[in-house]
Amino acid sequence: MAKVKTDKKKVEFNIKQRVRVELTPLGYDHLAQIHNSYLGKIPRWDKRDWKYYEAQADKEGYTEFILCDFMHTFGELTSLSKPPYFYPSIIIYLDS
Repeated sequence: MAKVKTDKKKVEFNIKQRVRVELTPLGYDHLAQIHNSYLGKIPRWDKRDWKYYEAQADKEGYTEFILCDFMHTFGELTSLSKPPYFYPSIIIYLDS
């Protein structure tokens, strides 16, 4: 049996850094629900559906957030026992 060599490394990042996340349809719908919660409270606020947010994703299907905003938006919804609002691989931009 071949041994797998692992190299444990630490990476420090700030929660103010950008991340790219691939949302599921539930995730896009959640963003639309948050947006639409301001209807009637902010003048000239247009209603949006999940398709609006899906169209904002890049060509690879990722949506960009500041990590602390992403955590605030999806934190309570994140659980292994609930349907996923985003796919588990998150791209974190590290400062160079």
